[in-house]
Amino acid sequence: MAQSKIPANSLVHGLQRLVADVTTNSKPETAGLGQTICGTTSLLGFHANGVHYCGRPVSQLLQSHRFEDVAALLLSQDSFTDDQIADWSSVLQEPPAADLPPEELFGLVPAGARPVDLLPLCINLIRLFDSDPAGTASEERMRSVQRLLALLPDMLHQALEGGRSRSPNTGPSAATWTCKLLSVLRGGEQSFSQAEEHAVNALFIAQCLPQMRTACFVARVAASSPVAAMHSASTVFCSQLMNDPFQWCAELFLQLESPHEVDLWWQARKGRPVPFGFTSTVPDNRVRLIADICRTLLGSPDRIRVAAAAARLERLESRQHRLPTLDWVSALLMTLLGIPPDRQGLTIGIARLAGWAAQAAEQNKSGVELLPVLRYAEIEEAE
Repeated sequence: MAQSKIPANSLVHGLQRLVADVTTNSKPETAGLGQTICGTTSLLGFHANGVHYCGRPVSQLLQSHRFEDVAALLLSQDSFTDDQIADWSSVLQEPPAADLPPEELFGLVPAGARPVDLLPLCINLIRLFDSDPAGTASEERMRSVQRLLALLPDMLHQALEGGRSRSPNTGPSAATWTCKLLSVLRGGEQSFSQAEEHAVNALFIAQCLPQMRTACFVARVAASSPVAAMHSASTVFCSQLMNDPFQWCAELFLQLESPHEVDLWWQARKGRPVPFGFTSTVPDNRVRLIADICRTLLGSPDRIRVAAAAARLERLESRQHRLPTLDWVSALLMTLLGIPPDRQGLTIGIARLAGWAAQAAEQNKSGVELLPVLRYAEIEEAE
């Protein structure tokens, strides 16, 4: 009987599997993407003298720059001149005209909605209603991020108030973008001390660029559009705050009336560490910088009590060789600033928007594709 010159399907399939096995990375599939290096960033660096953004020490940025300037520095990857940074920052202080959704729309938001969940909603609404076109050129992408950040304080005010009141008058006492947001987060209060203005500015600078986390990775995956990356990352960030650790910290600070109460609370835990805000590794210098700023706000008995409770908890944790993280001292700073506990997660998400956009821009510029490959189940063909 004549034999076919076409190889059997099983032989072809076997050869294809052999080639795939030879060319596939030998790393076990069960390892996932953990500890995989997906690129190099120039945005964030850890040096002997502390953390740097685009090669500039954060300690200097906290002293001499507004958050608006740092956001421009990150988004331009330090390619802007001082004049360009000043022009970019001025837009954030004077929001552009835009056709935004009617105030009544926010009256439809359920009363029990978490404030942090309003962040991706506001971003999406600005994207939908803002008529300013956003092209694909790098300058236009920068402008779209700029417009979104500029419009965000008024949009968040309407969302938090359920459309019941107009945006607070942001006069000289709320001249900076971060002070506008502090006013919104504190329910429209516009009276700030110089120490508070410096503190909220430092908080946003310190928190805008964390190390690689899930939201950061999502921003890089959605790198073709920085605004889309901001929305995607903020959605993931909110989903990971289902048990909001910032709210938990703030409520704990406010609950403990004295160091004695801290000791009783600690003893009741029977040796279990505080579940959030501490690490066994040496923290970056932003922790110390924010902790120092916290000490500039101790102008009232209530603030002194809150700071004393936090300090006692830190001392107890140090016995187990655990040190406070940037998130811990940020929660303390937000509590001292009078930001309500349920709005502190929202505050951190807003601070990280510029960093997410900058990471998306850097990833898009690199041209590196981050989407991994799955091995799909195969059905063996019958002989």
